[in-house]
Amino acid sequence: MAQDWIPDAELLQLPVAGLLTRWPSAAQVFLGFRMACIGCDFSGFDTVVEALEVHGVPAQAFLDQLMAAMLSAPTSTSDPIQGVER
Repeated sequence: MAQDWIPDAELLQLPVAGLLTRWPSAAQVFLGFRMACIGCDFSGFDTVVEALEVHGVPAQAFLDQLMAAMLSAPTSTSDPIQGVER
């Protein structure tokens, strides 16, 4: 898991779709905050921080739950940052 770790600041700058591709377990966090980002046309363009601002969700509360979800589930084999299979 250590190689999959990226700092909070970098997570916030990922496109929503990229985050969901790499960590599918993040979907439950978006849904828990009633964020309809999953399948949204803007999810490939909006960063996580932009989505949080639009939905009025506090970043630290979101990150806390996101970290818990990410640590409890495996990552996907696709890497949205590099755009290739790992």
